[in-house]
Amino acid sequence: MRTHALMILGLSVLGACAQWTPVDDGGTTCTECKCPAPPDLLLPTPKCDAAKGLPGENLICFDFSSIGDQTLTTPPPPQLAGWDFEKFDKSCWQILNGKLQVKNFSTFMGNCGFLMLGVKPSDYQKYNSFTLSVVQTLVIDKQQQAALVYLGTDLDPRLVDATTGTQPRQQRIYAINKTALPNGTSNAYQPLFKLASGITIGLAGWQIESIAINASP
Repeated sequence: MRTHALMILGLSVLGACAQWTPVDDGGTTCTECKCPAPPDLLLPTPKCDAAKGLPGENLICFDFSSIGDQTLTTPPPPQLAGWDFEKFDKSCWQILNGKLQVKNFSTFMGNCGFLMLGVKPSDYQKYNSFTLSVVQTLVIDKQQQAALVYLGTDLDPRLVDATTGTQPRQQRIYAINKTALPNGTSNAYQPLFKLASGITIGLAGWQIESIAINASP
C-alpha cells in the first residue's frame, strides 16, 4: 500500500517538474525534484525603433531606413502616404543614409517642415493619452537655428518642444494627456516638425531616424 502511495506521489511530482531526480532514501518522499526557472516573458517586437519601450498601442511607426535615399516631394512615397514634406519650402527634405534630414543643410537658410499623418478621429476619441517618440541626432547652431515640434500648425500655443545646439543620438519621448494637448480646439493629434535656420553653416543638422505615435486609454 505504501508503495502505491509513493508511485502516485512520484507521478504527481513528475508532472509538475520538467526534470526530476528520484532518491532512494528508504521510503521517504522525493525531496530533490529540480524544476527549471520559468522562461522570461517575451515582449512584442516593436514595429520601428522609435516604438521601443513605449506604453500603449502603436498607431503610427516608421523607420526612414526602410526606404531608399531620395528627395521628398508631393506626393511622398507610398510608404509615407498622408505625410506632407513641403509645409514651408518645396523639396527641402531628403532621406540620406537612412535618415530624414534637410537637403544640403550647410547651405540652407529659411524654414523646412513636415506634417505627419494624423491620428484617425476614431482613435483620437478612443484614447486619453498620446506619446510621440523620435530617434534623432541634432547638430545645429545654438544661436540662429532651432528644431521645433508643434501640433497641427506652427503657432506658439501649439508648441510641444524647441531644441537647439548639439545633442547626441537619442530617443526623445513626448507623452501628453489628451486634456493637456496644445492642439487648440482641433480635437486632432498631428505633429508638425519644423527646422528654422537664420544662417548658413557647415553643420550636420537635424537627422531623424525613426518616428512613432502610441496611445493609451
